[in-house]
Amino acid sequence: MCRRPAAFPSSFPPPRRGLQAATVVGVSTFETRWFKTLTLEVQTEGEELVIFGSREKLHQILVSLGYQGEERSLIPGLPLDLPCEIETVADPSHFYRFIDRILPIR
Repeated sequence: MCRRPAAFPSSFPPPRRGLQAATVVGVSTFETRWFKTLTLEVQTEGEELVIFGSREKLHQILVSLGYQGEERSLIPGLPLDLPCEIETVADPSHFYRFIDRILPIR
């Protein structure tokens, strides 16, 4: 007998595309058993999102948003307050939200 999967609660936000105001609030790390990587913390509409990437890639994103520091200054715990606009997309389960684009405020 085959069962249908349980539906996700309606409290999950629907897939959304379009620019939203956001703020890059800091640099942190993400650790697994195999590696440790830098991340950018982004806050938007009560949600906290994370951008993963190499130090070089994260620095490029920050420079595009107006960050003046050097690449080597990106350390975990660095507080930032960089306003931006992001475009997000939800995965099919609506459980995760991904940043599709990040742009400076116009």
